[in-house]
Amino acid sequence: MALQPSGLPAAALRPPAGANRSAVNFYRTADKQSMPMLDADDVLRRLLSAEKIGRASLASVPTEQGVYALWLAGEPPACLKVGIAGPRQGKGLRARLRNHYGSHSSNSVLARHLAADCASRWSHARNFTDRAQRQAFIAGECYFQAVAVATQDRRELEQVEAAIIERLQPTYVGRVGAQPMPRAPSPSLLQSR
Repeated sequence: MALQPSGLPAAALRPPAGANRSAVNFYRTADKQSMPMLDADDVLRRLLSAEKIGRASLASVPTEQGVYALWLAGEPPACLKVGIAGPRQGKGLRARLRNHYGSHSSNSVLARHLAADCASRWSHARNFTDRAQRQAFIAGECYFQAVAVATQDRRELEQVEAAIIERLQPTYVGRVGAQPMPRAPSPSLLQSR
């Protein structure tokens, strides 16, 4: 089984059967002269090969906009969340991940997902309605991977996010209560074909 640096098999980089091709591959339509075409496959490859980011290494996270994934550490790792960060007054990805580590339900959808989760294997013996327990879980059992993505259009960033969500199938997706919680990681992504 060929594993990527993140520990996921190479099959995670292939679109699932029936994938929405427009979400998997799309091209820049605005300013083709100044920006290269944006390719979700390339962003996913860069994301999966990015360094693991723990709370102690937040200073190394880019301040540009981009895409991130939160992983539950283990063999194989489980993708818990995929998200994007806009420029955030020049703080970008670093500020977004700092918000997630802070686990305030007012500014982190991840905090709201965890607080609502009482069925996952990692929620047992924990009270995720308690902010301190969410913070300890994220800092102690999870890691992020993040990559800057240059685009002048937030919609493109959202399309990349949608394509990566479709491929990695994270447990927490969208708004809390918008779908049944939690969703188990896709076995096809965690095993070689």
